[in-house]
Amino acid sequence: MTINSHSYAIIVCDNGLGHVRRCCLLAKRLMKEGHRPILLAPSRKVKRIKEVIPYVRDVECIDFSTGTSANLFYEEI
Repeated sequence: MTINSHSYAIIVCDNGLGHVRRCCLLAKRLMKEGHRPILLAPSRKVKRIKEVIPYVRDVECIDFSTGTSANLFYEEI
């Protein structure tokens, strides 16, 4: 870590795998710059992304659900 490193919590939306993938890549970029990101995301989805994109295997994850879904979005409209 660099002297100016920071820790970041990245909260990932439960809806689909795209959010997880993008946040894993963001976390990896932050790690490359010397920071300590932690994903708060459904661990089963993060595991699936790590199987497909080995580059992000060292991204730290805490199992977490935002309780969001596309169905809930449409019910609110």
